[in-house]
Amino acid sequence: MKVSKTGIYTVTPESDGLKAVHGCDRIRSDYPDYLKDESNVTGADAESLFFPRSLNHLVKIMMDAREKGKKVTISGGRTGICAGAVPAEGGYLVSLEKMTGILGLDYVFGDLTLRVESGIRLSELSARVRSKDLGPEIEFPDELKRNNKHYFYPPDPTETTATIGGTVATNASGARTLFYGPTRDYVEGIEVVLSTGELLRVNRGEVRAENGCFRVPKEKGRPLIIPAPSYGMPRTKHSAGLYSKKSMDLIDLFIGSEGILGVIAGVSVRLIEEPGVFLGGMAFFEEESDAVDFVVGAKKGDIRPISLE
Repeated sequence: MKVSKTGIYTVTPESDGLKAVHGCDRIRSDYPDYLKDESNVTGADAESLFFPRSLNHLVKIMMDAREKGKKVTISGGRTGICAGAVPAEGGYLVSLEKMTGILGLDYVFGDLTLRVESGIRLSELSARVRSKDLGPEIEFPDELKRNNKHYFYPPDPTETTATIGGTVATNASGARTLFYGPTRDYVEGIEVVLSTGELLRVNRGEVRAENGCFRVPKEKGRPLIIPAPSYGMPRTKHSAGLYSKKSMDLIDLFIGSEGILGVIAGVSVRLIEEPGVFLGGMAFFEEESDAVDFVVGAKKGDIRPISLE
């Protein structure tokens, strides 16, 4: 079952138990790793570093940032190479590494969906799904526990220590994208904390663009009208701009948005049955053109490769 319908909700802010580190000098000396990512780009100092453990903590941070006019940088696994997690202009730096909970498992009409907090790393998510160990209160359906099949989350970005929230924010892809598709294809729901401190819940298939905009229901008051992008998208892999497609789903506006629209706090991802075995091989070519010809031929063959690197 879906947790709640797509809409904007009010969440009570909470500061009890919220770890916060204040002062540029202290953050620079005691928490230097949070001021950089795999890009090795260094930016400005952060005025405050936060470690929220709950949705309520995150709401509190965003409300305070809005009230005080602070810029916000989100830190996930810091595995990116584009400096997205590096604070560029001071302000607040928010690490989601403490938000790692598995919230629920839904099995409806044969579809298996896992609900998690955005700070869980892909390596942990994959290991726990494969072992069917999701916690004391979350169990696989009986019919799935009885079989010997394993399930998995197909997207495989290069770095398995990336967080699920970060991969959704970037629509991350990896070698297996050739066969399974990118992150976008497996995201069924998201929770986003907006700059207002309100919570936006989005379930795939519930709100689509009509007449150039999205009409998002609000718990209180009139619907929020969000303009839908209208430019054309190139038919190649790229990361330029927000996703755009005629009659697009609202959830796709946020997938790959790089955090500019809000902070992804929770994600619902679709799991599928894992193949019994992955077969790999290595080929050597005398000429570069031979390698290109091989790739073209492999993609046209009767057997679809999962990846070609």
